[in-house]
Amino acid sequence: MSNSYGSRIATIAELVARGGSDAGRVLASALILSDPEFQQQLADRLIALGPSAIVALAAIVNDPSPEVQLAARALLERFKDSRTIEPLLAQLQSPVSPARAAAARALAKLVEKQAVDPLIRQSLSDPDPQCRAAAREALRDIGRALIAPHSELLGSTSPTAHAKVSDALVAEGRAVVLALTELLDHGNPLVRMTVVEILGRIADARAVEPLIPVIADPDPDVRIAAVQALGHIKSEHAVRGLLGHLTNADDQVATEVSHALVVQGAAALPPVTELLSSSRRDLKTAALDILGRIRDRRARPAMAKCLNAPESWLRGTAARALGLLGDPEALDDLVALLQDATPLVRASAAEALGELRVPRAVPALIAVLGRTSSTDYAGETSGGEELIVLLAAARALGKIGDAAATESLVGLLTTEETSLRLAAVEALADVRDPRAIPALRNLARPWPLSPASDEVKAAARKALKQMQPKF
Repeated sequence: MSNSYGSRIATIAELVARGGSDAGRVLASALILSDPEFQQQLADRLIALGPSAIVALAAIVNDPSPEVQLAARALLERFKDSRTIEPLLAQLQSPVSPARAAAARALAKLVEKQAVDPLIRQSLSDPDPQCRAAAREALRDIGRALIAPHSELLGSTSPTAHAKVSDALVAEGRAVVLALTELLDHGNPLVRMTVVEILGRIADARAVEPLIPVIADPDPDVRIAAVQALGHIKSEHAVRGLLGHLTNADDQVATEVSHALVVQGAAALPPVTELLSSSRRDLKTAALDILGRIRDRRARPAMAKCLNAPESWLRGTAARALGLLGDPEALDDLVALLQDATPLVRASAAEALGELRVPRAVPALIAVLGRTSSTDYAGETSGGEELIVLLAAARALGKIGDAAATESLVGLLTTEETSLRLAAVEALADVRDPRAIPALRNLARPWPLSPASDEVKAAARKALKQMQPKF
């Protein structure tokens, strides 16, 4: 070191070590001197000073001069010390775009989780596309560094190792999301599946866009894992990505997509409800089933409109879905549907009323049991379809469990139709009304005292046993 350099640098170092406003002013002036040898020697001396140099550099990292800012950030990066994170985070708010981008790159080298959320915000909302790109790259660098110690276990076939690496990376959270998405095209399907599962558990919306194409992965297990992961990431974008595969040619994928949309819950309501306006039967059917299983009552008005559709299949599908929904407000609409001209629609309405379990539906269902002939319906179809209606009504009364249905259910025990007898016995077991015990005992008696089939007798004995603890 030349004497002139040594003296000047020693003076600067003394001021920096002492602190104060003079230290920042002198240091700012020194950092923009053009002599490379001086700059290198000054940097080495400042790094040797440690904490006091970090404080001085932090004081000028937002200096009005862009040259001073860049030089201060470059020096802070060389410290690789967590104490530099605060000034760099502050620099992310700089009005100067190059300063924000440089701060993002500097933070990447620190691999500090404290920087993750600010960088995510910058990557999503910075007005400058170059700053957004710098933040995304910084997040990838941080994620790669955090994944590196676990990379060998990502493709492990050991359940213990699989659980270990998954838990470890899930614990890293949002910091590893972008780096993990880079592995979605890895040559090993086990790695791809593990990565997909981790992304699903972290449930960060930034993973949605990369995960949607994975639904077409060549490996069936990876495809299913991708659908399940998207189900856990609550966002409308994920919902719309899933909707594109609702009628996937792969039946297993289509089934998993339906379940994933149910898992999405409220986020899926608007897009799935839109499908009720589709001209396609398969989409309408799937949409009603999903809305019913989500069990969000806000979907009821749109679903109830389908009860007035000209297509009998749509009225029946909507009725069953409203039963799944479980909203008592649908009761009057479903009771009205018990008068539908199509037996299978009436059966669907009865089934749905059973799912609602509202005692107010009992009189209407009892009335259905009184209609034992297809002649009650002008121009009606086969008695076999009428039987389906009676079975649905009997089972619904059992689910509701109101003793007001006992007499009508007991009346069915004398019918010659075995399936209807069985339905009545099982319903009475659920109602648990002691008035039914004598009739069930008579039914359970041995031949020739009871002409019922062995299956019906066994069901009657089971019902009596089920009722015994209470009575």
